[in-house]
Amino acid sequence: MEAADDGRRQLAADRLLLVEGRDEVGLFTKLIESCFEDKPNIQVIDDGGKTLFARNMATMRAAAQTRPILRCIGVVGDADDNARGAFDSVCHGILRAGYGPGTMADSPLPIHPLACS
Repeated sequence: MEAADDGRRQLAADRLLLVEGRDEVGLFTKLIESCFEDKPNIQVIDDGGKTLFARNMATMRAAAQTRPILRCIGVVGDADDNARGAFDSVCHGILRAGYGPGTMADSPLPIHPLACS
């Protein structure tokens, strides 16, 4: 579990957890390691924060199409002073990358019932 520090995203696990920075990569990596006895196949990636999230989601989708091992993506981000705005920003990035209710049949990933709309 490590950060991808450039635009080339390589999938090393069938589950991704996208977080806002290197500190969060370390935190969630240690948390996952300490909470699960048999280490789950989760790759924790620094997604570049809210300014790069949408672009990086598109990169993840492209990587998932070339190496279809990806089963799910989780996203952790700060709400800062605007929880609704942060949520909407994540939803926008997800939809912009081509994930969402309209592409459910074509998506290599399952769409959660709380998909953004």
